[in-house]
Amino acid sequence: MTSTRPLLLGLLTALGILVVTPAFGVDFEVQSRTIGDVYAHLRADDQAGDDPISRHRIHQILGLNAWDLMGDGTNSLTFVSSLRIDYDFGILAEEIDNNGQLALHDASLLYGYVEGRDMWGWLDFKLGRQYEIDAIDMLLFDGAKIRAKTPWYFAVEILGGYEAVNGTLTVNQQALDGTVEGSPRPCFNDVCTGYTVEDPDPKLVVGVGLSLMDLTYTQLDLKFRQIVTLNDHPENEVDGDSLSQMRVGGAFSQRIMEGLFVHGGASYDMYLSLVNEVRGGVRYRPVHMVEVEAGYTYVIPTFDANSIWTFFSWRPINRIEERARFFFDDDLWIHAGAYQSLYTADDSVTDQEVEGEVQDIGISAGATWILNHRASVRTDFTTQQGFGGDQTFVDLGGSYSFMDGKLGLDARALLIMFESDDQSNLGLDGTMFGGHLGASWQFHDDMRLNLMLEEATTEVRPVWLRFMAVVDIRQWM
Repeated sequence: MTSTRPLLLGLLTALGILVVTPAFGVDFEVQSRTIGDVYAHLRADDQAGDDPISRHRIHQILGLNAWDLMGDGTNSLTFVSSLRIDYDFGILAEEIDNNGQLALHDASLLYGYVEGRDMWGWLDFKLGRQYEIDAIDMLLFDGAKIRAKTPWYFAVEILGGYEAVNGTLTVNQQALDGTVEGSPRPCFNDVCTGYTVEDPDPKLVVGVGLSLMDLTYTQLDLKFRQIVTLNDHPENEVDGDSLSQMRVGGAFSQRIMEGLFVHGGASYDMYLSLVNEVRGGVRYRPVHMVEVEAGYTYVIPTFDANSIWTFFSWRPINRIEERARFFFDDDLWIHAGAYQSLYTADDSVTDQEVEGEVQDIGISAGATWILNHRASVRTDFTTQQGFGGDQTFVDLGGSYSFMDGKLGLDARALLIMFESDDQSNLGLDGTMFGGHLGASWQFHDDMRLNLMLEEATTEVRPVWLRFMAVVDIRQWM
């Protein structure tokens, strides 16, 4: 039950704040999204597609928000939350037993926290389940983040809590590849039996940060974060706690002159003692009609210390992208872009001969045209050659609305031509077609129904259908 303690503590604290806060002037908002979809998965051992896994699923997303909890009109104290519940009527019990990635039902608190902004003129905070997205990583954790603002154009922050891993009310969609969401089992006679997933060890998260503030054209954020897996199972032969992640990172943006902006960021992995990511770019809009931008990315694949891929830095990437946009008016704009990538090969994870460098190049172009307040069309074309194979995408779509937007139709057609240079992807070679038809109906001021039908034709399966229905409800109380 260890993994549930941080979540329960955060929920109880948040509910306590809601209870003791005066109700005068508080606005409550209830959001509901119900999604039903029907489709099928191909099995890895069934390339002919004769025995797919059926998925008949219902997804319910519920949000409860409370605004202006102080009741003074400043909206300085708020509460937001989102709960997702999934149920699958299509899969069978034996399929669940044979595939650990399938589940009949799941429930997950996506986020839920109390937020204070500019409290007493100098304090911001978040308390509960929340996301932290920065130059280091994207993290979902249960805990607190506190930011203190100074009179000297900078602020300091601290955060602490427990990383949200799979368990009670948690389905962590941000889990890294190769990361086992569990606790090491004991080893007997030098034989280790793997990991448990029912009761994963808690992961303690701590972090600090420094940021500039109240500067019109300048932004700077510096962060440090460490995640430690606590050994909560004394029977394990793993003694003590273990480091999962320790990184520093930063990001900045700056306006140089009217229409000219630069931005950048970097992350340093202290566990592996290397710079694992560098990003930078420039955007310039000399006149209203034209905007150009260029960007550079350097990434070495690094993972948390409990990932099986931690020590493999295969094919670090250097990537340069350029893009131009032309705005003929507010209703028509065209874009064109190109990118070049350089992958540095490494023989650390394969015995096969690899090239020292692998290049990849691609171009894209497209346009969006808003015909009137009811109709719009768009098109995109992308082609690339090099790493992974040769790929070409042609995408065409449009939408039309009736009755002042209460009824709507949309359609999309997609053509993909793919030729792989990797034998493991030969089954995907060929030409693929896809189509999408959608309809929407706003049957109440706060309620809307969306219906979608998708069809795909591939070399593996001539006809592939997916149907989805979505009901959105938003109520203020």
